[in-house]
Amino acid sequence: MALSKRVVLDAEFGDQSSKEFSVQLAAILLLSRTLQHFAAVRLLLENKFVVEARTIARCCYENLFWIGGLITKGHGFMEQVGGDYDYRTRTLMNDLAAHNLPSDPDLEPKFATFMSEINARPKGKAINHQAEAVGADLRDGYTYYRLLSGDAAHPSARSISRHLDSTQEALTITEQPLAIGDDEDLETFDLACGALLSVCSGADTLVGGKHADALNTVAKEFKALSAASLHIKK
Repeated sequence: MALSKRVVLDAEFGDQSSKEFSVQLAAILLLSRTLQHFAAVRLLLENKFVVEARTIARCCYENLFWIGGLITKGHGFMEQVGGDYDYRTRTLMNDLAAHNLPSDPDLEPKFATFMSEINARPKGKAINHQAEAVGADLRDGYTYYRLLSGDAAHPSARSISRHLDSTQEALTITEQPLAIGDDEDLETFDLACGALLSVCSGADTLVGGKHADALNTVAKEFKALSAASLHIKK
C-alpha cells in the first residue's frame, strides 16, 4: 500500500486542458479508490467477514478493468465513461418519472429542464466490464471477478449455501456465512493484492512511470509468494 500511495503523491499530470490530463486524473482516482477497497478487505478479513471481503475485492477488479480501458483506449475510454454516466442517469430518471412519484411543485420545472438536457445528449451505453477486460488482455482478472461475483457478491446457490452447515447431523442454519475451503481468507487477500498491484502499475504507467522498477520488483515478489501459498495449501 505504501508504494501505491507514492504513485498517487508522485503523479505527473499534463496540461489541465488536455485530453491526457483527464486520463491521468481518472487513473489516480481509480488507484485511490482501489486503495480504500484494499484497506476494507484487510479489515473485513481480520474480523472474519470473508464474504464481505470478497465482495469488496470484486470492486478492485472493476477498477482494474477501467484502468485497462484507459491504457488501451486513452481519452476514447473517457468518452465511454461519459456515455456510461449519461446512459445510467437517463434510464434512472426516466424510470422515476414513469412511476409518477410524489413531486415538489417547486422542483418540477428544474426536473423537466434536467430531463430535457439529459435526453438531448448522445444516447451512450453502459460500460461492459467483460469487453474492457478482454480488450486489455485481463481475461484472468475477469475470471476472478466472476468467481467473486458468484460465491460472494450476488445471491446464488453457492453464496446462500454458505449459511447452511452440512457438517452437522441436523439441518443447521448459520447467521455467519461459512468459508468455502480452509484457506479462503488467504485466497481472498491474494486476489485483492493482485488487483491492487495491477491497478497501481497501470496508473503509474499513465502518470509518468516513476515507480516502474519498484513495481516490477514487487510484482515478482508477489508472484513468488502467491505461488508458495498455493503450494502450501495443496
